[in-house]
Amino acid sequence: LIENFRPGTMKRLGLSYALLRRLNRKIVYCSVSGFGQTGPYSRLGGYDAIIQALSGLMSVTGEAKGPPLRVGVPITDILAALYAAFSVTLALLARDRTKAGQLIDVSLFESGVSAVSQWITISKLTGAPVRRFGNSYPLLAPYELFETKDRPIVVAVDMDEHWARLCRTIEREDLIADPRFRSNPDRILPANRKILIGILREALTKRPSDSWVGAFRDAGIPAGVINSIEDLAHDPQLRARGAFAEVKHSTLGKVEIVAALPKFSETPGRIRLPSPRLGEQTDGVLREVGFSRKEILGLRRSGTIR
Repeated sequence: LIENFRPGTMKRLGLSYALLRRLNRKIVYCSVSGFGQTGPYSRLGGYDAIIQALSGLMSVTGEAKGPPLRVGVPITDILAALYAAFSVTLALLARDRTKAGQLIDVSLFESGVSAVSQWITISKLTGAPVRRFGNSYPLLAPYELFETKDRPIVVAVDMDEHWARLCRTIEREDLIADPRFRSNPDRILPANRKILIGILREALTKRPSDSWVGAFRDAGIPAGVINSIEDLAHDPQLRARGAFAEVKHSTLGKVEIVAALPKFSETPGRIRLPSPRLGEQTDGVLREVGFSRKEILGLRRSGTIR
């Protein structure tokens, strides 16, 4: 059983874990809420924007001198759903061994905090506050966005060998031996990084994005353009991987959506049905759990279902 009501709601409905476990000790019961089943925040509603603020995500998102920014997708909702999915899988595996179910308590708040765990550890170890750093990454350089002749790209140099290849690709081999840039610890020093980024910005504006990305990839340097959502529909990698599926919606007609992911070699997933309209599948669900056609009709006449 998976539910995402505020704590206390399932108990009021007569469907608490304690009650259902008495009926079936093998039940795996997953509760997803804003702040978890216990603690001073547990009765509060959980909304992604609020959770992003409270979890510290917004504090590290945005330009260094700008305001905190929300991530462009409901990331804590997504993370909590993923935690719930693999937690249920683990609980089912445990049940095979112990013959007992259990309660799983997933919170959006803790899911959001898990996303900034790296920065929590660094802050604890260094005693220094973590600040927003925009499109750069403070632990690697260069590892950020650069403007080109036509549009921005992202270049990610994660090792010194990549740095040497980048220098050769932009025809600045003199930078390889420059003591300010010789190793990553040298390059991430604020004063050195500022000079380095200035040099790279000047070099990369001389050619268009596709030219640079192609050259960098040929040299084994991670780089990519910044796709828009609309660009994704035409991305050759996604098309080759079958990342999209077409479904026929009852009111919208043919709609292309993201396909079932990840990919399984023996039991591949597929999108069987589009998202239903409100109440569209009520009869089918009730028939699956044993209601007769006459009983369903009675529920509809009484106003219990629509």
